[in-house]
Amino acid sequence: MDETLLVEHLRAARWQEIIILDEVESTNGYALQLLAEGTLRDGAVIIADRQTAGRGRFKRPWFSDGGLALTVAVMSGEPPHRVGPVTLNAGLAVAKGLKAATGHDFYLKYPNDVMSEKEHGKKVAGILVEAKPAQGGTALIIGIGVNVEQELFPDEINSIAASLHQLGLEARREVVAAEILNALEDDIERPFCDLREEWLNMDCTIGKAVRIKNLKVDVEGIAAGLDGDGALLVETARGTERITAGDVIFGE
Repeated sequence: MDETLLVEHLRAARWQEIIILDEVESTNGYALQLLAEGTLRDGAVIIADRQTAGRGRFKRPWFSDGGLALTVAVMSGEPPHRVGPVTLNAGLAVAKGLKAATGHDFYLKYPNDVMSEKEHGKKVAGILVEAKPAQGGTALIIGIGVNVEQELFPDEINSIAASLHQLGLEARREVVAAEILNALEDDIERPFCDLREEWLNMDCTIGKAVRIKNLKVDVEGIAAGLDGDGALLVETARGTERITAGDVIFGE
C-alpha cells in the first residue's frame, strides 16, 4: 500500500491518522485492540495488505488476499443502541467510492453487500460494523472489505464473489481506499432518512423474494422497501414484517 498515492487522492479532512500494516489477523480486530488499550482515536484508518483471519458478519471468514481491507473508527456520543443504521450508510459510501474510482455503477443488497450489477450481480464488497461502549458514548468500528485484484476465489464463494479486476475494472487499491474514505466523510454520520432515497436508487433487494436467516424463525416474503430508520420491510403471509437483523437470501 503506497500511502503517498492514497493521500494524493484523499480529499476528506476527517481521516487524520492512517495506519498501514503489512499483515494482521483482521483490521477490525486491530482496532478493537487499540480501543481496549485506550489509544484508538476518532478518524483512525487501519489498512492491511493482508489479513490472516479476516471476518464478515456472523463470524464468516473473509477472503482478502488481493483485496482492500480497511477499518475506520468513528466515536459517537450516542449509546450503542442509538447509533442507527451505520452499516447502510457505510454501504452507500462504499458503492459511491467504488463508482468514483472506476466509473462503474454498483448496487446495494440489504444490509451490507455491494454488488457488481443490479440483477444477477456478484459481491464486490462487504461491511462489518461493531459498536462498542466507549467513554462518553460509542466506538463504531467500521470494517470494509473490497475485492480489488483477486484473480481467483475459493470454490465455495467463486460463484457469488467478483473482484474489480475480474470485472475488467482496473483500479489501484490506494485510489479505491481514498475514494471510499472521501464518501464516508460525507455520509457516515448523517441520519439515514436523509440518505434513504439515494440508497434506494442503488438498491437491488426491493421487489425480490427473500428469506431472512439467522433469526429465531426464518422470515420469507417479498422485500417491499425500507423505512426511515433503515429497517427492511418484508411482505409475508402474516403481513408486513420489519427486519433489522439477519441474513438476506434471494429466493427464486
